[in-house]
Amino acid sequence: MVDNKEKETKFDKFLLNKLSRDFRASLINSLTNPLFVKGRDHRFIVVNDAFCDFTNLPREKIIGKTDFFFMKDSEVEKYWQIDESILNTGQTYKNEVIFEVEGEKRVISTTKTRFVLNNKKYVVGNVLDITEIKSLELELAEKNTQLQKYINSNDELERFAYYASHDLKSPLQNIVNYSSLLKDTIASKLSEQESTCLGFILNGAKRMHQTVEDLLSFSFSVNKKVVLTKVDFMDLLNEVKLDLEILIKDKAPELNINSITTLVNCDRGSIKNVIQNLLSNAIKFTPKDRKPIIDIHCEEKMNEFVFRISDNGVGIPPNKFDQIFEIFSRLHSQNEFEGTGIGLSFCKKVIEKHNGKIWLESKINEGTTFFFSLPTK
Repeated sequence: MVDNKEKETKFDKFLLNKLSRDFRASLINSLTNPLFVKGRDHRFIVVNDAFCDFTNLPREKIIGKTDFFFMKDSEVEKYWQIDESILNTGQTYKNEVIFEVEGEKRVISTTKTRFVLNNKKYVVGNVLDITEIKSLELELAEKNTQLQKYINSNDELERFAYYASHDLKSPLQNIVNYSSLLKDTIASKLSEQESTCLGFILNGAKRMHQTVEDLLSFSFSVNKKVVLTKVDFMDLLNEVKLDLEILIKDKAPELNINSITTLVNCDRGSIKNVIQNLLSNAIKFTPKDRKPIIDIHCEEKMNEFVFRISDNGVGIPPNKFDQIFEIFSRLHSQNEFEGTGIGLSFCKKVIEKHNGKIWLESKINEGTTFFFSLPTK
């Protein structure tokens, strides 16, 4: 009876170990990215199916081999030293190289780290094909370079507007749409690194698309003929508040509106965009731990109306007062406050075309007041 019990126990352990090994193998092979494990002697001891597909070699021709089997001796020595450093220090190593896979050049990102089991050290590597990501980054960079060239020449603003609306908006929107679709459909299958890369593409494309929209508004403000009409400023302000409804609900600012002149002689659409830019900036550039308090005021002085929008936000350094009206000028990173650096440049162009002026007063961490004037006639 005892012998049978011992046999059953040994069989149970054997079965459990086998199931555990089978589970680990199944788990590793389920990964879509090529994965490998090297021993202390730099020989491959574990590779998944994706790695076999990547190298176009069967597993039995990889296991037990070193990098000398796959690469030139001059290349192997560099990676050998890297693996030694990983094994000795435990530091993670990342690099990007160009490989030729089935006659096609691919950009490959490799991440290696140390893994210790039963006091034995191993190198675990993950391979990611980022060719498409790099291609999209290059496309965005090229489009951005082209944008800069057009912006630098006022004579080409009309051409730029056509180019941006037709040749830039469409591909950028496609990148946003397909990246969003890709993220929604395969999110659960992506590794953390893949998900992060896809997020960078999506956010970058969205920012670029917004930049194109703002640039179009800027170019049209330069070329558009000013059509003056009598505009009820309170109606205009109420429209702006409706357009900013989401931002206002999110930030819950205190809006104080005082002495608003009823009728203003201006180009309705352009001035509405100016007010929207200034009001959204006043709400947006407020510290997260502070409730935005916005004062909006208008008064008639001599032959002009002077409008004032004040906030209790982060403030602007005096030596930056002129710089902020330059196109693409930003005082804060995207992580602090989102934006394209075009809004205030747009405002300046519009106000100047109305023969008005725009200026500001500000104190750091106390707030900023933007003023702009419009002729009464």
